Amino acid sequence: MQTSWISRGARARTGAGLLCAAAALSGCGTSGGPASDMPPPSPVSSAQAAQAGQQLLGELLPVPPGAQPWSRNPTGLLDQLTVVHNYFGQQDWDRVNAETTRRGFVAAARHGWSNPDGSASDVLLIEFATRGGANSMAQSMSEGWKLAEDGTQDEDQEVHGTEFTEARPGPDGLTASEVVAIHGSVLVYVAFLADGKPDRTAAEKLIKDQVDTLGGV
Repeated sequence: MQTSWISRGARARTGAGLLCAAAALSGCGTSGGPASDMPPPSPVSSAQAAQAGQQLLGELLPVPPGAQPWSRNPTGLLDQLTVVHNYFGQQDWDRVNAETTRRGFVAAARHGWSNPDGSASDVLLIEFATRGGANSMAQSMSEGWKLAEDGTQDEDQEVHGTEFTEARPGPDGLTASEVVAIHGSVLVYVAFLADGKPDRTAAEKLIKDQVDTLGGV
């Protein structure tokens, strides 16, 4: 069964719903198998999760000068259900929540903002208990993007990541370019929503800046 990974598109456009740009996410494990095949992660205490969340917040790219932070979308620290409900289609919430638990979700943090030129940026960090958990989710996204019919999937060699570019703008003229990579046990996801033609260069710079903030590739 395929799982929808929700793009940042309509979320930035409407401040409410999300656009499914990637169309599918397979739920693969680190070797291409399902997340259910992964060994169970070691338990993480609430204190450890809180500490990890605060560290993620401190490592997030800041909102640039002149940009407007999102006010109608969840930002800052996100719990597991908030991530699932904001980044996946409703029909998949229960299953994805179970997969995310199996992968060893620890904490998540997000910044999103609108730029003066009308574009928008979304940055999400998810800490897992192990590198394998982060890699499993990243591979899932990559496999889903390969199956999508409304855009193209490619590699981002500089951060050893995968990117997806929408084939056409949404009704408001914004087109999403998304990139996912991992840094240790942290999944790094960014989206850049450009006015008109997609701006892969901006998305690639966004994720490189975020990965560099975490310590580099």
